[in-house]
Amino acid sequence: MKRTRHNSGQMVVEAVLLIVVFLGITQMVSQYFKDNQLMRQFVEVPYTKVKHMAQNGNWFADRDESIRNHPMHLKRHVSYEGEPVQ
Repeated sequence: MKRTRHNSGQMVVEAVLLIVVFLGITQMVSQYFKDNQLMRQFVEVPYTKVKHMAQNGNWFADRDESIRNHPMHLKRHVSYEGEPVQ
């Protein structure tokens, strides 16, 4: 088959059309993520749990409950003199 001058730019036109389609899909996906705040949920939910563990020493979300359940606040019996020998 003979190459003619008329279809020499077909590959360039198809490449440009593919780029336009991919940019359009990317725009729609990014708009969907922005409208539904999906990235915020992906980052914020785990960060909140880690933040509570770092601040209060417990995974609970409620600050008062996590302070109550912190190991530091458990009632412990401590004797500095030790148990008497029998």
